Amino acid sequence: MKLGVAAATQIAAFICGEKGTPFPYKTGRELTLFFTGLGHGYRIEGHSSRGNLAETALVEIDRQTGDEDSEYPSPEIVEILEELMSPTAFEASDDPEADYPKALKAINRVLGRTNLQIVLINGRPTVQTTEGMLVSTASKSIKSVTKLMFVPSVFQIPDDPEPKDDLVAVMMPFEAAFEGVFKAINRSCSELDLRCFRVKDIWKESQIIQDIFELILVSRIVVVDFSEENTNVFYEAGIAHTLGKEVVPLAQSVKNDVPFDLRSHRVIEYKNNEQGLREMSQKLKKRLRTILDGHDWNSISMEDDIPF
Repeated sequence: MKLGVAAATQIAAFICGEKGTPFPYKTGRELTLFFTGLGHGYRIEGHSSRGNLAETALVEIDRQTGDEDSEYPSPEIVEILEELMSPTAFEASDDPEADYPKALKAINRVLGRTNLQIVLINGRPTVQTTEGMLVSTASKSIKSVTKLMFVPSVFQIPDDPEPKDDLVAVMMPFEAAFEGVFKAINRSCSELDLRCFRVKDIWKESQIIQDIFELILVSRIVVVDFSEENTNVFYEAGIAHTLGKEVVPLAQSVKNDVPFDLRSHRVIEYKNNEQGLREMSQKLKKRLRTILDGHDWNSISMEDDIPF
């Protein structure tokens, strides 16, 4: 597959961060570093403009490396696309027009014409087909997997289904006795600059099950409290697992609250009193930090007991 000149021209404008696009502006020097950093010897010298450099580079790389008979773009093009959509570049930019969600939609509108898309997997931009097959070769840490595609009959997919990196969904019993538990969870999240919500705190749709599904879908992490063998929470945990979310289970009694099928998962056990909630909040904060750090070994310490 080759991108073609039309798509390459549009993507070149994104790489430059041209005015009117939601991408970070790049100077001629930054464009040179963008391409040379990926192993391509294109420099601003010898080109009439930034746009000319980016377009020439992209068209030539596509022409030289693309295979018309392949269903997928070349590894070189995939690497450029994934580097272009690196969240780090947007975070470091002081360009007021740079907007990552809008940029992701813009690049996917262009790529959609060739049945490609870029999605975030564990915070990393990854090229996929629109059918969900992973074609990324640039992200070495992401294993090639077969992805299941399904259309839910009970839930509606929201207009903006992209997970929010700072959002934590909390699935737990609604009883007043659990208000202190939620406050402890909220404290853990706040200390890590995360937002956390229960479905009882929002009302977007007329059916509560739709709000539950959407909250889980757009959250990065889902905390579930299995205490009192709450069947609603079991159902919600099943949704979260199916959607591939990072699920952090809690329970006041693993023996009494957690069914056999879920006991292979590590559970943070706690007591619903002042000291117990304080200890739970500390353990939860540690677990959340490990997830945010990408399960990096350097982020793991032995400050707290690990649940078994």
